[in-house]
Amino acid sequence: MAKRLLRVGMIGSINTLPVYWGLREGLVDFPCRLVPGTPAELNAMLRAGELDVSAISSVEYSLAAASYLILPDFSIAASREVGSVLFFMKQAAKELDGRRVLLTENSVTSCALLRVILQEVYGVRPSYSVGPAGHPEVFEDGYSGVLCIGDEALRLSRLPHGWSVMDLGTAWRQITGLPFVFGLWAVNTGSLVKRPDDLRAFHAALIRSREFGLEHL
Repeated sequence: MAKRLLRVGMIGSINTLPVYWGLREGLVDFPCRLVPGTPAELNAMLRAGELDVSAISSVEYSLAAASYLILPDFSIAASREVGSVLFFMKQAAKELDGRRVLLTENSVTSCALLRVILQEVYGVRPSYSVGPAGHPEVFEDGYSGVLCIGDEALRLSRLPHGWSVMDLGTAWRQITGLPFVFGLWAVNTGSLVKRPDDLRAFHAALIRSREFGLEHL
């Protein structure tokens, strides 16, 4: 009986493409099953044991650290501007108290970070809802603020919307002077017990895949 391929969660956004490119295109020799998804979807699948290893939200790790082992050498992090985690504002941040703010359904960490920034820095508590946030019509839906991540944020930032934009990587840096880790790669501990050698080999292959991607941007 053939051994099951490792199930590898893959964020579909362009910012992680260099990491996966070698594996995805067969340019790095390591058979595995790549499972695409949003960070929120991959969080749930790794937690449920439906994936062996995946990129996940940093908040997901903090909530269930005993279930995961962090894969070294990888993170989605920003020391300054991140460029793809953007909060679009119709009003100034200090005027958002009680106003409607839409949070993307694709992220956990970015939503938590925005809540902290608005409450602790600007002293406001908007009325939050979670849902699809990446369509151009969102600027006409009666919201005073919209949080998007990934490719959706990149696309919306190119539209002539007339709203102010807060880059959450920049905001965190201005507040704390520190980088911010939005996501990381982690192994399900149950999978690690069953397949330690395969997961060590995968880690080495992922490093090779990232090196190839960065060399061929």
